[in-house]
Amino acid sequence: MTRYVSSIIVLVLFFSQFHAQEAKTGEAKNLPSSAGLRGLLGKNHLDIAFKPIRGAFAHHPYALYFESGREFYHEWPDEGISMLFQNDVLAAVFLYNEKVENNHRWAGELPEKLDFTDDVDGVENKLGKPETVVGGNGHGAMTYSYPVKGIVIRFQTWDRSERRAKIRSVTLQVPWKSGGTEKGTDMER
Repeated sequence: MTRYVSSIIVLVLFFSQFHAQEAKTGEAKNLPSSAGLRGLLGKNHLDIAFKPIRGAFAHHPYALYFESGREFYHEWPDEGISMLFQNDVLAAVFLYNEKVENNHRWAGELPEKLDFTDDVDGVENKLGKPETVVGGNGHGAMTYSYPVKGIVIRFQTWDRSERRAKIRSVTLQVPWKSGGTEKGTDMER
């Protein structure tokens, strides 16, 4: 009898693992596109448009609230994504590379055909020279800003001369109008 019960337990565990793996693989297919994420920028966090996005992730987000009450994050570290809301409106979407700020790598599409394996030269080939470069030279991660495109890229280096540095994270923001003076998120500007 014990042998029979233990065999059933092994089979149940085997099939539950198989089903869990199958579900995880299927979830990656349902991840929102970068265009879908960009379409959420500027929308209230209670907007119905967020429902399919949240449903694509395996878990509810971790919520991080600031004392000001005007800003909060929804974070999905298992999926490698977080969203910054300012005054209840989505201001930025952060897509992370593996092990950045305790995240798994974002398995979905990056904007502008970017890839986390792109180095500094690869990013410049795809997006051109950045409008601004901050960090590097020992003052935080080197960060390229493309405000007209609504993209901020942080690299895995603190040294501006390191051309082989890979992408650390990609941030999507509301694009500036060409020649405009609009501000992006407080986090990136």
